[in-house]
Amino acid sequence: MCCLKHEEEAYEDLNSKLPNVGDMVTTSDGLRGEVQSVTVLKQLVKVIVTLENDEKEVREYKASTLKFTARKRKERVALDEELRVLEMLEMKEGKSHLDDV
Repeated sequence: MCCLKHEEEAYEDLNSKLPNVGDMVTTSDGLRGEVQSVTVLKQLVKVIVTLENDEKEVREYKASTLKFTARKRKERVALDEELRVLEMLEMKEGKSHLDDV
């Protein structure tokens, strides 16, 4: 369980540096566009941009080259408390009732 907790922290940190799908961003080449998808581990963002001739195109950018309002992270305390509650439920219940189905 502790390994997953460290992985979760690393993933959340990487994810906090990315825009959300649907967010509007400004690209390094001066275009505005809507985020279509993100690749957290590679820190890549696919953006639907509108070109000068009103044609739309999907382009991929490094997150560090985009301008956007960063999402707010949950308080670490709140996440730790949620994890503690889940662990308590697991110990209390013993096994999942889904196994009985």
